[in-house]
Amino acid sequence: GTWLLIDYKTGRVDEASLAAKVQEHAIQMAVYRRAAEEILGEPVRVYLYFTDTGCFVEMDAEIPEVLQQAIHDIRGGRAH
Repeated sequence: GTWLLIDYKTGRVDEASLAAKVQEHAIQMAVYRRAAEEILGEPVRVYLYFTDTGCFVEMDAEIPEVLQQAIHDIRGGRAH
């Protein structure tokens, strides 16, 4: 089976800011997905739910790519 992980967001979001808000949470959701898949041993689909608008957004960023970018950023843009 596949698990669903939904992170509820209470801040205001509209059509103009939706893409930026989704990107803002991409690393957080990638970490949540990775942790949940490690614990559950099964695939996990992750979503943001914006309570202000009732909008569900499935996070489709690949975990390795997002986490790799985070590691790169943490290292100040330096290669390891």
